[in-house]
Amino acid sequence: MEVTGTLQMEQHTKSELATKLGQLQEKLTELKELVEEKYQEAQELQQQQDHYLSHLQQYMAAYQKLVAAYQQLANEKDVLQKQVLLNTQLVNWIQHEEEQGKMEVELARQELLETQVKLLELQELVLWLVEVHNKWRVKLQAPAQNPAAEPTSACLAPRSLALPAAKADDNKVKIMVV
Repeated sequence: MEVTGTLQMEQHTKSELATKLGQLQEKLTELKELVEEKYQEAQELQQQQDHYLSHLQQYMAAYQKLVAAYQQLANEKDVLQKQVLLNTQLVNWIQHEEEQGKMEVELARQELLETQVKLLELQELVLWLVEVHNKWRVKLQAPAQNPAAEPTSACLAPRSLALPAAKADDNKVKIMVV
């Protein structure tokens, strides 16, 4: 009996060990499945991480391009502002020169008008002198043809050519032909 009891006990222990082994194998299978699931999740997370990293790198490259474009635009803006400032200064200078030119043209026009008036006065004086010269020539030729006639009248300058009293005294010019 003792052998039977030991055998039964061994069988019972074997049976318990088989049950425990079955439970452990089930647990091992569950754990393998869980490990497989976790491995799949880890793979998916790694793929997501790689995907996000790829997007992040694309965004960084695009951001760097934007920063470079912004810097270029800022530089171009500075250049354009300098050009606008120079153009504004140039326009101001041109306007100033134009005003100066207009003033010079006006002064030259006034001088021209004054010169034209003086020229007209001189033309009148020359015509008057020619007339006086012709009268004197006739009078001087007449005594040669008629010795009894003598020149007696004086020829005076036309009133339009007469210098004002102040100018005549200042310039000490008097026109009189005897």
